[in-house]
Amino acid sequence: MGLRLRSSCVILVAFSAISVAHGVAYAGGFGLDEQGAAAMGRANAFAAQADDPTALFYNPAGIGQLHGTQLSLGTTLITPSTTFESTSTTLSTDTTAALFYPPTLYVTHEIRRDLHVGLGVFTPFGLSTKWPSDWEGRYLTTFSEINTYYINPNIAWSPNARVHVAAGISYVPSSVTLRSKVELTPLPDGASDIKATGDGWGYNVALLASLPAQTSLGVSFRSAVTVDYHGDGTFSPSALLGPPQPVRSSLTLPPILTVGLANHSWDRLTLEADAQWVGWTSVDKITIDFTDPSSPFPDVETPKNWRNSYSLRFGAERQLDPLTVRAGYAYDITPIPSETIDPSLPDADKHTFAVGGGYQLGEVTIDLASVVSG
Repeated sequence: MGLRLRSSCVILVAFSAISVAHGVAYAGGFGLDEQGAAAMGRANAFAAQADDPTALFYNPAGIGQLHGTQLSLGTTLITPSTTFESTSTTLSTDTTAALFYPPTLYVTHEIRRDLHVGLGVFTPFGLSTKWPSDWEGRYLTTFSEINTYYINPNIAWSPNARVHVAAGISYVPSSVTLRSKVELTPLPDGASDIKATGDGWGYNVALLASLPAQTSLGVSFRSAVTVDYHGDGTFSPSALLGPPQPVRSSLTLPPILTVGLANHSWDRLTLEADAQWVGWTSVDKITIDFTDPSSPFPDVETPKNWRNSYSLRFGAERQLDPLTVRAGYAYDITPIPSETIDPSLPDADKHTFAVGGGYQLGEVTIDLASVVSG
């Protein structure tokens, strides 16, 4: 933490425990909104405040408020859990315990009073689920993982002190891993391991405006990003299932629109309410194409028919220099219809409760947050 920049330095350290019961590990598809500790402490109701470098994720127009050069580094510790209860055997199976820690990096710079630039690196979409190798759904999945990294430069312009607008582009590299067992009765199970990588491009636009009555309005939009994947499927025993096969697939990460209102009427207290729409209808099906014409495996097409999803977020922050305390609540509606839910991505509507705080140490701020969802 011995970083020093020309004007100011902000270090973000986020600790978030997401523990979910009754078969829910993720909500909102495979979206990850936990990309900044200060925002997390308010249940991610932050689009209309956006007053630290993590604004590059929540509302990039907010960097127009920042001075000098600022840096934010962080991670979120995520511990998802899911339980499968069989209706035929009445047995329960838990996912294998795992810990994930997606990193974040945000850098902003004030070129002049009305012009700012910033670079954000974050992971707004991702998931990983691991089931026991002998569980009853092993022919569907034993492990699934998707990683995405948004590398997102932005420029913000402030025509006056009350209005900030921003625009940026995103380069999005991504990787996917899918594993399952292959039924070879009466022989022992075989195994399938598919790995693929790809990338895509997107854009974003944003607005932050001061309104009467000490109220601010934040609007942030991120475009859809189509990622074309290429990789290989490996099968064992190869003597029965053949050599590795080239595969390809495509996935469109959804567009996101967030609108927030924050009020600063009370002494050193900020209240905010955000609404977010995510265009998950982009995920209508998942296809895996075996590109070798001589492949013995048929192409796979799995209908998803996801719906657009919505979330409501409410957060509060109180300044008690040098301490800041935060709390929040959010409600997320799952995009996954019951007829297409599967163990590779268990999901349900989600209630989130958050608390957090920050402490100012000269030019360094340490922010912590804890989030529980279910």
